[in-house]
Amino acid sequence: MAGILKAERLGQFIGALSRGERKYFREKHSATGGQKVYLEIFDYLESHPGCSNSEFLVHFQGRAFMRNPASAGHYLEDLLCQSLESYHRHGVGNLSIHAELQAAKTLAIRGFNKQAIKRLSSIEKRAEAQSEWHLLAEALWWKSKSVARNADSVDMLEEVLKLAQKRQFVVQQMEVALRWELKHVEFLQRIFKQGVDDAASHLVEFKEWVSLHAAETEGNFDARYFQLWILGRISRLERNAKDTLQYRRELLLHVETKKDWSLINPTPYITILSNLGSSALELGDESVLDFVLSKMKEFDSLDPDQSKLSRLLSCFLRLTHLVKNGRFQPATDMIPEAIEAYKQGGHMLVKINQAVVMYYFAFVQFVGRNYRETLRWLLNIEQDLNPRDNLDLICTARLLRLIVYHETGNHDQLGKQAREVAAFLKREAAEKQFELALCDYLGGQRDKSQQIENKALTDLLKSFPGASTFHQGHLKAWVEAQVSGKKLEQILLPAKG
Repeated sequence: MAGILKAERLGQFIGALSRGERKYFREKHSATGGQKVYLEIFDYLESHPGCSNSEFLVHFQGRAFMRNPASAGHYLEDLLCQSLESYHRHGVGNLSIHAELQAAKTLAIRGFNKQAIKRLSSIEKRAEAQSEWHLLAEALWWKSKSVARNADSVDMLEEVLKLAQKRQFVVQQMEVALRWELKHVEFLQRIFKQGVDDAASHLVEFKEWVSLHAAETEGNFDARYFQLWILGRISRLERNAKDTLQYRRELLLHVETKKDWSLINPTPYITILSNLGSSALELGDESVLDFVLSKMKEFDSLDPDQSKLSRLLSCFLRLTHLVKNGRFQPATDMIPEAIEAYKQGGHMLVKINQAVVMYYFAFVQFVGRNYRETLRWLLNIEQDLNPRDNLDLICTARLLRLIVYHETGNHDQLGKQAREVAAFLKREAAEKQFELALCDYLGGQRDKSQQIENKALTDLLKSFPGASTFHQGHLKAWVEAQVSGKKLEQILLPAKG
């Protein structure tokens, strides 16, 4: 009877529990009258590591449950397993699966194979449903090991074989996901190291690869995630706003198919929302923008760092929305709030996105004729951003700085800086004819008559490219304001209808 009890092994199981797991078990059973005896056994075994069967029998001699100590031991094992499951069920998404896997491994390591298999089967189903391939592979390995220890029949051996075959399939899925992740990283590297223009020149190569491997993303969450990300970026580089919005919408819907993905991966999720909001702004889709802003607000009560990021990006979307709709006074009023949000969360953005935010700060204050602050933010962009990261934005920032010198009558600084900017454009962006022409105009217009100046500006507009970025459009708007005599705010008003 004593040998069947196996008090030492049960004590080892209790000793393998974490402090939190033990505390949870004790709290759960302390108020349960009929189970208090098992809490008493638990406390004894916890305080007497290595307790032998004979020591256990002597200590509890005469107690009612000692008529069948083995049964009491088995029941305590069941209570411990139930407590472990309940304790780890409070986790989130794959964090919960991971925690339960650790508990199942504890059971397997201690030789509680039957209980381990039961728990691992549950973990297997959950991990497979959520395409958590790494967790699934580990769960299958431990399940196979536990089953193999009891493989005393042909049926058991067949089960081990099935588990091995399933693990092989999971490894293949992991390889597919890794292949897409590597292509995603290669794309990012192309953008961040070689620059946006270089990445754009290799789009055919990336599109062919994506098309060739598209079928393998079926049923693979991670591969599909990276596929949608790449397709959205390709569309963005091709300046296809409609397709960009569609891919970004699909990406959001995709990640929301996995339970608690946004809580486990808050920064990527907030970034996905922000990108979708930017696309909605570009196409004037107010309903999508409102949806994005409401989703971002949900992060206000969560982790402080993530709430800082969500507040910054939400603030930036609202500021951009005001600018796009020509509402510059409300945008100017919002600048202090936006700058404070940037101070709190700007460090969480990559340099390219930092520069875009700073450009909006500069442009809003330029329209409001706060030229000192305009120059401060423009100089920050030029100091922080490598031209290869976003050549369009750097060119616009430098030309807008020349325009500030022009507006403030600082001709000495204008002449000197115009020569430097012209040299930069010829060296780095010789294809940007509009920017080059604007730079030449600003650098040499001091002594021109009004008539000659207007003709030069009119000719300048003819060199404006058909396809342009939003900041190139700001340069064009300034030129149009000079030709027409209207205020810049009037030129920037969106067309009706």
